[in-house]
Amino acid sequence: MQLEDANREALVQEIERLRQEIQELKAGACVIGEDIQALGNLLRLMCDNVPDMIWAKDINKNYLFTNKAFCEQLLNAMDTEEPLGKNDLFFALRERNSHADNPQWHTFGEICQDSDDIVLEKKAAAKFDEYGNVQGEFLFLDVHKAPFWDEAGNLIGTVGCARNVTQERRVDEDLRRSESRFKTIFNNTDISIWEEDFYQLKLMTEELKTQGVTDFRSHLREHPEFLAHAVPTIRVLDVNNGTLALYGARSKEELLGDLDRVLLPETSSMLQEFIIAIAEGRPRFEYETVNRTMDGRVLNVLIRLFLPKEAEEYRSLLLCIIDITAQKQLEAERRRTQKLESLGVLAGGIAHDFNNLLMGITGSISLARMHPGSSAKLQSSLENAERACEKAKNLTYQLLTFARGGAPVKKTLVVDDLLRNAVNFCLSGSNVGCLFTIAEDTWNIEADENQLIQVISNIVLNGVEAMPDGGFLDVRACNRSLKESEVFRLPAGRFVEVTVRDHGVGIPADHLHQVFDPYFSAKQGGRGLGLAIVYSVVLKHGGHVHLDSEIGLGTSVTIYLPAASANPAKAEVEPTEAQTGSGSILLMDDEEIVRITASAMLEHLGYSVETARDGHEMLARYIEARAEQNPIDIVIMDLTIPGGMGGVEGIRELLALDPSAKAIVSSGYSNDPVMADYQSYGFVGVVPKPYRLEDLNRVLRSALTRIPG
Repeated sequence: MQLEDANREALVQEIERLRQEIQELKAGACVIGEDIQALGNLLRLMCDNVPDMIWAKDINKNYLFTNKAFCEQLLNAMDTEEPLGKNDLFFALRERNSHADNPQWHTFGEICQDSDDIVLEKKAAAKFDEYGNVQGEFLFLDVHKAPFWDEAGNLIGTVGCARNVTQERRVDEDLRRSESRFKTIFNNTDISIWEEDFYQLKLMTEELKTQGVTDFRSHLREHPEFLAHAVPTIRVLDVNNGTLALYGARSKEELLGDLDRVLLPETSSMLQEFIIAIAEGRPRFEYETVNRTMDGRVLNVLIRLFLPKEAEEYRSLLLCIIDITAQKQLEAERRRTQKLESLGVLAGGIAHDFNNLLMGITGSISLARMHPGSSAKLQSSLENAERACEKAKNLTYQLLTFARGGAPVKKTLVVDDLLRNAVNFCLSGSNVGCLFTIAEDTWNIEADENQLIQVISNIVLNGVEAMPDGGFLDVRACNRSLKESEVFRLPAGRFVEVTVRDHGVGIPADHLHQVFDPYFSAKQGGRGLGLAIVYSVVLKHGGHVHLDSEIGLGTSVTIYLPAASANPAKAEVEPTEAQTGSGSILLMDDEEIVRITASAMLEHLGYSVETARDGHEMLARYIEARAEQNPIDIVIMDLTIPGGMGGVEGIRELLALDPSAKAIVSSGYSNDPVMADYQSYGFVGVVPKPYRLEDLNRVLRSALTRIPG
């Protein structure tokens, strides 16, 4: 009995223990359930607060889980519970059916590959680009998917996340288009654009600041080695097609890397200013300098670039290089023209007065040579004096080429004859020969023969002086049909190109821009007028002259002259002896020595002579002679009468008085426009001063037989 009671008590205790244990287990289960629920709630909150889309699908592609972003942005589901057990097609059809009239309302997934199948088949994670319209707006997703495994390692579906990258893709596309436009502009603009790395140079200038340098200009002047070390750190990263064309490079590789291929010693001043600009923190740099092309030509360029504040930005800077060579040439031409005009004012006045004096000397010598009692010795002396006067006349003629308003007296010339005669005459007695290459079909030119002979002579004499040990000149001529601006400053049209090349010492590069300036000469004892005259004459003929030279190789002078449309007229044969004439001549000139000498020459030729000091006196004498029934046959008028009526006004008044009157214009300004186009003013002849007896006789005989008007 006692044993039974003991067993019963033990059983009761065991039952109580089990009850308590069950209660404890129930309490623990409640806690675990609460923890699981809390963990589930935490997971839900985390997933719903993430802006990216998160989901899980079973093996049949039905949703097991979706977060809030996925439901709102893609599925348009009511809440996160609605997608469970459903697939993508359910929501796609619902969206399409809700807007049946708009086939573009929902297209997402239609044009993309089935990424679920790919992941399930390969059993590996993968990244996908998925896109299409969602609720009428284009959506681009960056999608990551992976296989979904259970604890036993069984594949039970897929898990995934996605981010809406539509805006980023639009930005990327805009950037891509912008880069494409930049590349198009970069490579197709005519302006030369360089991409260069100045980072190391920027760091070097910052180092100077840390050393306490504030006056960077003085520092660079005192430490020239800084520039020598800094320049090699500049690297060319890229250049555009405009740069290749400007610098004559066949490929970008020729210009990439260092700058040695294009820099010249004269460029150092620009580089120094550039370093100063960086060191001083200027926002912009602009400088005119010179560069060298691949074939050695020198370019005048304008360099422009913006300078950033941050050193890192110096790793890639764009700079523009503008070719201003033509502009610099125009400026040089303008300055040269201004010099010529200034010189012309002085030269014209001196030459005019000197020619009047020469007129007295030349005329007197011509008369003396006609004296029948002159001995042979005296005749020889007179001939020498006449030759000296001719040289003096040529000197004044050179001065007159600078005279403002001077114009060439043109006629049609055969280029072959002109070149051969002028060159061979200049080379006569020298140790220099000539090789002519003149095309047989070379066009004729309209030009002042004397002026062009002077041009060729000046060029040839320079060539002879450049080859003291002798040698050969190359003289070439050919036709050129030029396009607009093909040759600097010239219009489109037909031109004759004449080139004279020597093989002498050459001209230093730093002198080339001055060779056509008046009074500039690199030769000892040179007057500096030879090439200045060449330039002035060619310019007045509507042409262009260009000079190239290399030390030790020689100099080449190229001239372009407008071609003529007519064949040259046959030259008149001048009489070797003065032939006498008859008639009444009225001579108008303000210089007494000219009136005396010319009157004596005219009387020697058989004419009766009246003289007048200006236009008013000339008109009075003309009217008086008509009244006395002794009319004037021809009037010789001085073109310029200081303070009085000159030839232009005089011929106008004379023809108004007597339309049948004949007049010859004469002037010490032998290249005055009136002398070049005398017939337009009403004159029937022209005779430049100083003139010889035979010159005067020829002009008179021609004028007296010509019908006025």
